[in-house]
Amino acid sequence: RDLLTQKQKESSSLERDITIYNAQIQKAKLEIRARDLQIQTLGGEIGKKTAVIGELSGKIEESKESLSELVRKTAEVDGVSLAEMLLANENISDFFQDLDTFETVQASLQGTLSNVMRAKLSVEEAKHDLEERKADEQELRGLQDLQKKKAEEQEAAKKKVLASTKG
Repeated sequence: RDLLTQKQKESSSLERDITIYNAQIQKAKLEIRARDLQIQTLGGEIGKKTAVIGELSGKIEESKESLSELVRKTAEVDGVSLAEMLLANENISDFFQDLDTFETVQASLQGTLSNVMRAKLSVEEAKHDLEERKADEQELRGLQDLQKKKAEEQEAAKKKVLASTKG
């Protein structure tokens, strides 16, 4: 009779342990789901940053092409003497206006290129940070998978013992 009572207590204890393991497994599944959603969100953000980097790279190329054209024009202008330039314009004020406009455009293009390059660098750094966060999340998810597997193995062992004590 004492043996029967003891086995009943063991059975109750094992059933309670199995219930605890089930709760731990469910919790692990929910945490893994949350981690998967976080990883998915980070992946989307990385995709957006990649698109922005592509757009900024295009703008940089456009600015470089404009600057190249400007450098060619500057070389042409430098090859022409001051007297030739003055003779090419109908009056001196047109000459100085063209020269002023040319210098303004050149400075503006250089400023734009500089700004776009800074923006691209900033977005690349943000993308890198997101990629690191995503890698961390994936590593944590792997650990959670291991914890879940361990809880499932413990639950299976307890169920086996419970079945043998009932049988």
